[in-house]
Amino acid sequence: MNIFKRIFNYKIDNSNKTEPFLEGESGDVATGAETEKEKQRQKWRFPLSPLRTFLTLVSICIFAFSLSYYSAWLLGYQFTVYLLYFGFFFMVIMIVTDIKVLIEYFKFRKK
Repeated sequence: MNIFKRIFNYKIDNSNKTEPFLEGESGDVATGAETEKEKQRQKWRFPLSPLRTFLTLVSICIFAFSLSYYSAWLLGYQFTVYLLYFGFFFMVIMIVTDIKVLIEYFKFRKK
């Protein structure tokens, strides 16, 4: 259940005035004791989690494969139709939530 919360409830905490996504593994907000190299790495951190990015790419691949001739030949027509529906809805859900997270991230970065 925790993995689903991490995928679909990936939000930016706007309550503090620190830079976004500077939290460590334990959830503690980063202090000013980091080196300049560490600050630079955190500054350019990609706003989406690696798992979310991977699942978005997987959903696009499932949808693209279900559109191909080989999927019908390998899996059969009926299963390919189900795969097409699943891939399409999974892809739409993942892309819409990714866009929502990116919009929220860039809104916060502007402040």
